[in-house]
Amino acid sequence: VQLPNVGMAIMRTDWTRDAVWCLLEAAPFGFGHQHEDKLEVLFQAYGSSFLTEAGTNAYDDSPLHRYSLSSFGHNTVLVDGCGQNRRARYSRKDLRTDVSAGMYWRSNDIFDAAQGVYNEGYGENLLPVVHTRRVLFKQSETGFPFVLIIDRLENTDQQPHQYQAVWHMEDLPITLEKTQAYICAMNGASLVWQVAVPPVCTP
Repeated sequence: VQLPNVGMAIMRTDWTRDAVWCLLEAAPFGFGHQHEDKLEVLFQAYGSSFLTEAGTNAYDDSPLHRYSLSSFGHNTVLVDGCGQNRRARYSRKDLRTDVSAGMYWRSNDIFDAAQGVYNEGYGENLLPVVHTRRVLFKQSETGFPFVLIIDRLENTDQQPHQYQAVWHMEDLPITLEKTQAYICAMNGASLVWQVAVPPVCTP
């Protein structure tokens, strides 16, 4: 399911409570509910959350509330230890809800694919790095799909940068083995989380 103007794609095996699903969020900054979370991925299977986020808390100026609004509290990427900073250039009058948010989407009987782009700067200096994230959700005859998250980061200032992918995993039993993490879900099922390669830096 794609919501083109909202900038969200939801990929799932079925519509039951125990379905396996993931969501790619590539929405505009919004009118009031504003998180620096573009390109976040959420993932759930068998009624259990695997990839979650910082959640909600009191609407105050506490460090916890600021954390929950920032990129640090979501499953996205940091550049040189800095999060997204759409707020720096935000103008409510520029926000359009009647046009597409620019998300790529393709769906057929074999797989779903969604892609979004973040290009609005990182940190106070608005570091000019473009983050492109694609999520592939391939259906499986066994009922558990193959989910692939591909990140590409390209700088436009010809300077080196450090990239860090942030993942908020639910508090579930985890077994680590080299580049793989086996996460126990409900009904004794396991999710295999595999890190293939680091994000790509294009000088």
